[in-house]
Amino acid sequence: MNDITSYDSESAESKQPLLGYQSQQRGTSHWPNFGTMKPADVYGHGGLQDSESSVRALSPFRLLCLTISMGGLQTIWTSIMAQGSPYLASLGMSPSLISLVWLSGPLSGMFIQPYIGVLSDNCTFQWGRRKTFIVFGTIATSLFMVALPWTSNMVEFLFSCFGGNPMGPNSKAVTKFVAAMIISFLKISLQPVQCGIRALIVDCCPEDQQHQASAYASRVIGVGSILGYCSGFINFPTIFPFLGNTQFQVLSVLCCVCLVLTVLLQCMTIYEKKLDYKPAHRNQSVGVFGPLKQGFLTASTMPKRIRSICIVQFFSWLSWFSFMYYITTYIGALYRQETSATTGTTTIDPTRFGTVSMLAFASTFTFVSLTLPRYVATASGTPSHLPHTTEPLTLPRAWLIAHLLAAFSFLLLGLTDSSVSATFLTGVLGTSWALTQWAPFALIGEELAKIRQQPLRGHDRSSKKSDIEKLDDITEAESQTALILGIHNLAISAPQIVAAVGSSLIFWLLGLMGVVGTDAIGWVLMFGAVPAGMAAWWSMAV
Repeated sequence: MNDITSYDSESAESKQPLLGYQSQQRGTSHWPNFGTMKPADVYGHGGLQDSESSVRALSPFRLLCLTISMGGLQTIWTSIMAQGSPYLASLGMSPSLISLVWLSGPLSGMFIQPYIGVLSDNCTFQWGRRKTFIVFGTIATSLFMVALPWTSNMVEFLFSCFGGNPMGPNSKAVTKFVAAMIISFLKISLQPVQCGIRALIVDCCPEDQQHQASAYASRVIGVGSILGYCSGFINFPTIFPFLGNTQFQVLSVLCCVCLVLTVLLQCMTIYEKKLDYKPAHRNQSVGVFGPLKQGFLTASTMPKRIRSICIVQFFSWLSWFSFMYYITTYIGALYRQETSATTGTTTIDPTRFGTVSMLAFASTFTFVSLTLPRYVATASGTPSHLPHTTEPLTLPRAWLIAHLLAAFSFLLLGLTDSSVSATFLTGVLGTSWALTQWAPFALIGEELAKIRQQPLRGHDRSSKKSDIEKLDDITEAESQTALILGIHNLAISAPQIVAAVGSSLIFWLLGLMGVVGTDAIGWVLMFGAVPAGMAAWWSMAV
């Protein structure tokens, strides 16, 4: 049972409340009329069977509308990753300080998103539990994203207004501080958007469509990545001079427009019912520490399979961190070494050559996301176009293969001294990344869909529980989606901090042995094969 469905052939006004009870007006809130509630009202007007099918299967167009905002969100992430560090370096920040600034991302993912998950699951705002956080998060993200590349201009303007020296050391120090704070708030504002979108995808799809919905999300993420990396080869200030003077200023506005439009399309086409009722014990989780207590309780009692997925994700992201942060620099350095040894000069900017490798990575990722779901068995069975005589490729098995492929590729990346070979291996890793962006979310969505149907399958007409107790069980089962996704995001964010510290330690040890530069980065990439192998081992338990 779920509070969220989508428009199909009926309008929102013609739909009966999903919990099946009639409501009466009390001020501005709708409350169930418990005095006239019957067992059929708890289960739905059509009884148990009708309630289990209340989350309707979505058409391909609806699935695209449901997930398209993930593509808009990905353009923001890609722009930050590509333009953020060079911009901070232009402000005079040291590499070590830039690394500390970027830690705000995984830190907010660790602590903010689970907290937001609890608030979202219990939100009774009239826009719905998910859309409320998506909309306000999008507004905040757009404001901080647009403000970031204008930080130096704003600080210089304020210093000029108050009689200070806009080019002095105090102005530069304030600029660095303000830029670091804006990035921190930007990372925080992204959490409700990401959490809300993922939870809405799970809420709107029945169990047998969770794999398909996650595949759609993976596809639009791939398209967003390609657009983000291609943007580095376009001189936007000459095309949109009215949006800014630098590439980052114009790109930030375009990315925000993309995010706003995709979120607007999602909110206009996907119906989300307002949460009218919460179990009695949920009303006690108030204040600052109530959601934290609820989060710890859910983490200790969530299904074993979801816990195994979180463990796999921990080791998986432990291996991906070094690749994501150092691969562009690594391939650019290899290209510089090759061209300098042969011609003495570089024909292409090394940083841009490294970006080309990431474009190959994103292209492979998108291609695999478009094609592989057709050949993977889902909860609804084996794909009809595949022969049933052979054992089907299941999603957990495909995920296991992806980890093994990643471990092998990380090992070879550290051993190669050719920029072409490194670019090829980067493209191969796009296959593993496609599974990383698809498999865990699809499997968790499938488990959450089972959770919300367990109370419905478990109750029968002979049950001695009261109607309100039955309603409590049903609502409790569907009130964990965002929180569990937040806990899953914690399993993604925590290893990034561990990997950042571990990479720094490896660089320090290698420096003591005289291994620096490209060789040191190669060793760090090779060490990524170890946690990738651990992820493959743990994925056998999924």
